[in-house]
Amino acid sequence: MTTKGRPPLTDDEKAERVAKRKADGATMRAAREALGLTQGAVAEAAAITLGRSITKQAVCAWETGRVGTPAAMLEWAAAERDLFS
Repeated sequence: MTTKGRPPLTDDEKAERVAKRKADGATMRAAREALGLTQGAVAEAAAITLGRSITKQAVCAWETGRVGTPAAMLEWAAAERDLFS
């Protein structure tokens, strides 16, 4: 057991999480590029959407799947793509 009382993830579960992060990141990048925005511009929009400071490095980490993309930003990306496509 881990310290949080949950069993450790299996290798398959870890792989699924990585694949989801990368797919979500690809969604963010596609939305940003379709809108003609820079990572810095998305960081500014993210700061408004999430109510906290976001750097362009954070946006890069989302897009590459190094860290998970916040659900609110995936919703933002979907809404922006629908609005401008």
